[in-house]
Amino acid sequence: MQELVGNDVRPSGVSHGFFDYDGTLVIHDTMLIPGHEAFVGSLDMSVITGQHPATFLPTLKKVPVLDRSIRMLGFNNGGVVFDRQTQEVIHNARFEEGMLERALGAIAECGTFNAITFTPEPTAGEPIATTMALYCQSEEAFAHYSRKYADGQADIQMIDGNNWLDHALASRPAMVWLHGRQASEISEQAFAGLPYHAYENGVHFMPSNSNKGTGMEVIADYLGIDLRTAVAAGNGDNDGPMLEHAGLGEGRSFFVGTDPVGDRLSSRVVRLPNQSDLGSHILGLMR
Repeated sequence: MQELVGNDVRPSGVSHGFFDYDGTLVIHDTMLIPGHEAFVGSLDMSVITGQHPATFLPTLKKVPVLDRSIRMLGFNNGGVVFDRQTQEVIHNARFEEGMLERALGAIAECGTFNAITFTPEPTAGEPIATTMALYCQSEEAFAHYSRKYADGQADIQMIDGNNWLDHALASRPAMVWLHGRQASEISEQAFAGLPYHAYENGVHFMPSNSNKGTGMEVIADYLGIDLRTAVAAGNGDNDGPMLEHAGLGEGRSFFVGTDPVGDRLSSRVVRLPNQSDLGSHILGLMR
């Protein structure tokens, strides 16, 4: 079935859904947002998140209906794409030559963070790493992250000289994550010219071609998905590249919640201040 829009023929229905996770599909890590049961379980879905697999995979298992529904995962804001069915990495964005060294040098120079996290670079066609390296500046941070990752998601150490830097250079991480509000506050000046994403409690460094839009395109090519009939939903500024490229025309991309960053998106992205309204909108497209 198709619908005519202007001079374009637009396929109707929904071929696939691409979603951010926390705040878009769930709240408090484990609670499916009310109303989402309208499409979860009946729609083929992928999740593209800023999280690392070591932290995200255990979280996903806490929501069985999503755990059963989602095959493809994009980690590190889409820089790493993982097929849960084959248990293989199918895509890994890499830092441009010299860019990782520049980023790590800027981090070492500013030294303003509670902790730093990274993982060895994944290899396409191999299983994904489920443990990350985490180096802490203080005993307080060490105790905090030891409690947070008590299930073994992280190899936690204290920073001792340049031990974190030597490890990062040797492992060639796909993303480097600075933890701490103070890191985000100084990022614009300290990290000018580097590929980073600042958020409320830290900073991500990642390859410049690592974003949720490219992650979505990788998954679509891999599974043979027609992005004209895909839907996408997110709630943060890092979701923008995904929201702007899903679907054809207006009405297939949704920014949920009240974060003012949604105001910067184009008119083709539908604003849904109430997260629970997402289910009825997607269900309407599926019919």
